Amino acid sequence: MQLLLKALEAGNRVCFISMSSLIRKHSDYLRRDMPARMLTNLTKPSVLVLDEIGYTPLDNKAATLLFDVIDIRYRKRKPGISGVSLTCFSFFFERTPAGRRNQAES
Repeated sequence: MQLLLKALEAGNRVCFISMSSLIRKHSDYLRRDMPARMLTNLTKPSVLVLDEIGYTPLDNKAATLLFDVIDIRYRKRKPGISGVSLTCFSFFFERTPAGRRNQAES
């Protein structure tokens, strides 16, 4: 939380959102046929804080969304913060974006 406050004090735009809220917003954007717009909006803040990643159950669609958010911010060199250990990301290391096991694991 200290890092978040420092970013705000330095004049950076910060977005704080829970994973469950992110999934609900994504569903709304999908209904309006504008999912790319949501990803674009999530690249605008200097710092994005995703809360509850390890507590929110993710189906394949939600896991792909999380990957896409992290990926687009990584490409634009904008940090994201999560207070969750990397063990919650084992889903990404075990599966492809389509949710199938990697060939190397079979």
